[in-house]
Amino acid sequence: MLPELMALLAEAHLALGERTEAMAMAREGIDLGRTSGCYYHEAQAQLALAAALLATDGALPRAEIESALDRAEQLVESIEGRSPSPRILGIRGRLAVACGDAPAASRMLREALDV
Repeated sequence: MLPELMALLAEAHLALGERTEAMAMAREGIDLGRTSGCYYHEAQAQLALAAALLATDGALPRAEIESALDRAEQLVESIEGRSPSPRILGIRGRLAVACGDAPAASRMLREALDV
């Protein structure tokens, strides 16, 4: 339960424009989820981290964002979950836009709507 709370706090901080705090909360949620075996909640925290990293004003940490998204996807698949899948695709689409890949962004967002 605590990893989920940390992921939610990360989302709240991000909504308030507090990116540094959002990343700290997300990373704590990831650590807690990993150590406690709460795969779903770790996935939520990975998504919160990816969203916070994507909200950067400076150089885009693409590799770290992709790593968080890949880990979230692995976790969701391991528990045969589906509910986070559209969000994963949506963040991947936003990453593609930020990297200037409009066709990939369009494809990801269409796929997210189909899930």
